[in-house]
Amino acid sequence: MVVGLSAASSGKIADGIRVGAVELGGLSPEQAKARLDREYVEPLKQPIVVERRGKRYQLGPKEARLTANLDETVAKAVEASEEGNALTNAWRTATGTHAEKNFTVDVSASDAAITRFIDRIRRGVDRDAIDASLTFDHDRPVLSESKTGMAVDRRKLRSLVNAELTNADRSTILAPVKTTQPKQSAAKIRKEHGTIITVDRITNELRLYKNFKLSKKYSVAVGSQGHETPAGTYTINDKQVNPSWHVPMSDWAGSLAGTVVPPGPSNPIRARWMGFFDGAGIHGTSDRGSIGSNASHGCVRMLEEDVIDLYDRVPVGATINVV
Repeated sequence: MVVGLSAASSGKIADGIRVGAVELGGLSPEQAKARLDREYVEPLKQPIVVERRGKRYQLGPKEARLTANLDETVAKAVEASEEGNALTNAWRTATGTHAEKNFTVDVSASDAAITRFIDRIRRGVDRDAIDASLTFDHDRPVLSESKTGMAVDRRKLRSLVNAELTNADRSTILAPVKTTQPKQSAAKIRKEHGTIITVDRITNELRLYKNFKLSKKYSVAVGSQGHETPAGTYTINDKQVNPSWHVPMSDWAGSLAGTVVPPGPSNPIRARWMGFFDGAGIHGTSDRGSIGSNASHGCVRMLEEDVIDLYDRVPVGATINVV
């Protein structure tokens, strides 16, 4: 019996050899490349679409610098067609049996282009976490809650985009994201600022807040013109019972400037001391008539019974805000 020529011996690719769903059997290498370009590569030129938060982002083949190595794939198909000896190939032709090989095309894109694409998505999707914060609405402390953020999972998204490069049946990718946590939580602020004092220099009122709720109010005297109680947010850094008065080196102190006045009738700092900034502090006074006015040299004066009451309620490190 005379057997016919095989596909390989006639310069054709053997039956049963395909790339994906594209059959190459019976085609010359040039015809195989043309078919692959038309039926395999052309569908891959659809843009890759990523979606998140109602926005769509597209990566086209030109931007991606998409390339497909058809020469290598066809060369593999030809090599597979020629496997075995001439008798084996002739037998395949005579009996209608196939080589049954399936190859893939090496499709690639520019890493830099994919990185730029992912960065563009990140700019539209990423949302910074927001730390909890303590602010003041005049003399009222305000605690703003923290908020979680969102960030594109770059590694997962790159993997999905790379997989989609060889998928002719394009589907929209939902950008994978990770939740980002704030560094400062509301719980931490509540713990660190469980006691807050506010001093209103207009109304001459000191307010004590516990766990951000108003606990008590006191009338006080604050600094007179030219000796204003310093505005700002500070912490109570020093507490003393029946303190000595370390007289500042100021003209208004006269001959007492730079001296230390011990506790007693001549000491204007009565009962308790709670320092907060550069020599300024909260203390008791024997000048009861000054309460409710701007009368001090920068300190916050209180009635003796009030400063004693406040003293035990306020730990070192407590926040004080002067407005």
